[in-house]
Amino acid sequence: LFVYTLYLMLIEARSGKRSAAVLLSFSLLNILVYLILAPWTDATSTSIHWPLSGYFPVLVFLPMALRSAAHKITKYCSSQAAHRLILAVPIIGYIGTLTVLFGVGSQAFQTQLQPLLGSGVLSNKMAGWKQFTAQLETYLESEFVQAPTIITDNYYTLAQAEFSGLSRQGYTLDEEKAVRDGRITQYQLWKKEKSALQQLAVGEFLFITEDSTLDIAAKHELLAHLCHRSERLIQLGKLNLFNGDKRFSFYRGTNLRAVNDSEQSAAALCPYPAIAWIDSPARYARVSGHVNLNGWAYNEDIGIKSIFLLIDGEVFSEVQYGGERSDVVEVMQVSSDPNRHNIGFDFSFDSTLIDNGQHRLEIEITNQLDITQLYSERQIEVIN
Repeated sequence: LFVYTLYLMLIEARSGKRSAAVLLSFSLLNILVYLILAPWTDATSTSIHWPLSGYFPVLVFLPMALRSAAHKITKYCSSQAAHRLILAVPIIGYIGTLTVLFGVGSQAFQTQLQPLLGSGVLSNKMAGWKQFTAQLETYLESEFVQAPTIITDNYYTLAQAEFSGLSRQGYTLDEEKAVRDGRITQYQLWKKEKSALQQLAVGEFLFITEDSTLDIAAKHELLAHLCHRSERLIQLGKLNLFNGDKRFSFYRGTNLRAVNDSEQSAAALCPYPAIAWIDSPARYARVSGHVNLNGWAYNEDIGIKSIFLLIDGEVFSEVQYGGERSDVVEVMQVSSDPNRHNIGFDFSFDSTLIDNGQHRLEIEITNQLDITQLYSERQIEVIN
C-alpha cells in the first residue's frame, strides 16, 4: 500500500500537481537515504523510527490510495469484500499502534510483568527514575552539607538528576552514548561534558555510574580518571532495580582538581569493582558427586575479603581464597591488589546435597571495604 501510494503521488506530480511533487520529493529523500545507509550500520547507530519523517507526507495521499485500491479490487471480488479489505488497513494500523504504545508503557510495570516475562525482556530505558531520584535525594541530604557538583558516566543520568531539580551544577564523562545519540554538541555548548569537567576544581562532588550499561573495563577507566584527580573517592552505596536489570553506584568525592593542576595527587584507595571469573564448572555443565569450583578474583587497590558460593541465590558455602595465579596476574596486568599473585580460589562441594535438575550458580565477592558484588552467574545441571 505504501509503494502504491508513492506510485499515485508520482502520477499526480507528473500531471503538474506541485503539492504532490514537493511531498514526494521530501518523502523519498528521507526514506532512500535511510534504506541506502541502514544496511551498512548497526543497531546502536540507527533505529527503525528514523525514516518516520519520510512516511508522514505520504499520509496526505493515503485516502486517495485507499479509494483507488478499493476500485481496483472490485474487479476481482464484490464491492462488499473490497470494502472490508480496505477497512482492514486502518484497523491493522491501529492495532499496531496500540501494540507499540503498550510496549513503551510496559516499562511502568516492570515489577508486575518481570515475573511473567523474565529478566532482560522489557526495556527499562524510561523506567526506574522515580526510585533513582529518591535514592539520589537521600544521599544529598545525608552525605552533603551543601549541594555538591554531580558527575555522571552518561548524559541520561545527568539529565534525570537535573530534571528532578536535584542538580544545579552537573557534568557528564559520556563520550560514547552522547556522540551516538547526537547529544555531544549540545553538552559542549552547555559546557557540561568531559573537556569542561577537566578544568573544574571543586571541594565535594557526587559521582554516579549506571553499572547496567557499563562493562568492568569501562568502569575502571572512569573511576581511575576521577581517583587520579581527587583526594578521596568512596562508594556510598548501590541501587538495584528490576532484579538487577538496572543498577547504579553512588560515590562521594573530595577535592577534585583540574587536570592541569601541578599539585595533583591521586586518591589513596580507589573504589574499583572486583573482577572475577569461574574457570569450572563451565556454563551449562552437567555435574554429579563432588564438584570442583575454581577460578580467580582480584580487586585493585582494595583486595578481596571473602568469597561465597551461591546456589539459586542462597549462600551455600564460603570458598577458600588465596591460591597462586601468576598467569592471571600477567594477562590481566594486576598491579595494586594487596593479594597480588595469590588471587585464585579452589573449592569442592558435594552436589548430592542439591536436588537434581537445573540450578543457578554464582559467587559473591566482598572486598576489604565490605562492598559486595555478584559474579559469573551460570546454569548447571545436577544429575546424581
